[in-house]
Amino acid sequence: RIDIINECIDADIFVNNAYNNDDSQLMLLQEIFKLWKGLDKVIINISSRHTNSNEQYSRNKKKIDEYCEKNVYNLPKIINLKPGLVDTDRVKNIKNIKMTTQDVIDILDFCLKSKVKVHSISFGL
Repeated sequence: RIDIINECIDADIFVNNAYNNDDSQLMLLQEIFKLWKGLDKVIINISSRHTNSNEQYSRNKKKIDEYCEKNVYNLPKIINLKPGLVDTDRVKNIKNIKMTTQDVIDILDFCLKSKVKVHSISFGL
């Protein structure tokens, strides 16, 4: 984690999409936010629309959502994306319609280019 943080010192945008079934994504978000405190930079956090179960994944994503909401009006800017099912290895055995990674990139592109400040957006098929 220290290596990732050190690599981000001069970056302007950080995409936080780590997930390891523990609090590592939240801790990384907190560390980058602290490193960039007060700076005009952007943290793009990838959360999930699926935070209603008691599964560890859902509990961890919910903690991340709460952190993002708490810091919504501070710098660096946090954009909290909450996609539905995205076609990744984690959900490869689920037989629902899934978004592509390009779908997520398109939403992210909209958030970054919008004149309206997007703090959090939930989307899916």
